[in-house]
Amino acid sequence: MSPQADRPAASEEWVFIGKIGAAHGIHGEVKLFPLSDVPGRFQNLKRVFWIGPKAEARTLQVAACRAMDRFYLVAFEGIETREQASGLTNGHLALPRQERGSLPSGQYFVDDIVGMEVVGEDGKSFGRVAAVWQTGSNDVYEVRGPEGERMLPAVQGIILRIDLAERRMIVRPPDEA
Repeated sequence: MSPQADRPAASEEWVFIGKIGAAHGIHGEVKLFPLSDVPGRFQNLKRVFWIGPKAEARTLQVAACRAMDRFYLVAFEGIETREQASGLTNGHLALPRQERGSLPSGQYFVDDIVGMEVVGEDGKSFGRVAAVWQTGSNDVYEVRGPEGERMLPAVQGIILRIDLAERRMIVRPPDEA
């Protein structure tokens, strides 16, 4: 289970697509943990923006990218040693928002869900989505509001409607289903 809350908040300009882990091997590769569900995102990646832990930024050209179990191994042009690759650790990869791609119908970007208002069928406010947990079987939305925190599975029957334009989610919580 991995919370999506540990990444920087998306902005009007940027979308974060991955987090850099440790250097791998001696030739400058790094582990990349994806924060994107866009099909083919990493196989077709050419240019990305690295945002470091202290908000430093630089443009990187992707030389190679290969899928592993739950991450990718990525090599960047000009990063040829383990030491150089280690300097990228704990940074995030970002793309300009207009390059974020598209998802199949009924799927949503985490950045679009986080911060969304959550209300019941009767209009009662439960708060806002604070984080999205990707559990494997289905996402779970962490909602924080005046009555505390609640976890809502992102499944049909619980999540009734998502309105991106209104930034509002209509739900039927499990205890009311």
